Amino acid sequence: MFYIYRFGWMVRQLAEAENNMNSVERIVYYADDIEQEALYEIPERKPPSTWPEDGRVILKDVSMSYRPGLPEVLKGISMSIDAGEKIGIVGRTGAGKSSIMIGAFASAV
Repeated sequence: MFYIYRFGWMVRQLAEAENNMNSVERIVYYADDIEQEALYEIPERKPPSTWPEDGRVILKDVSMSYRPGLPEVLKGISMSIDAGEKIGIVGRTGAGKSSIMIGAFASAV
């Protein structure tokens, strides 16, 4: 009976050691293998000091993917929102509501 408990303890310790090593592997992967994000501000795309002039938002033929090589999640979206206008974006799960907002904010930078 003693050996059964010891064997169970040994299996549990091996599983815990493996979990800890997976954590280390994940940290090394995050530190070395993930591509760095783009700069927060891109000097070539900095808006003029008078921006925004009238509060209007215009998106023309916006296409966006989350990373190079991935398929586009927005394809040719165009819209105009006048100053002071309130809008709502509705749709089913996965329809692209958040992607539209990310695309709008990213194009403003």
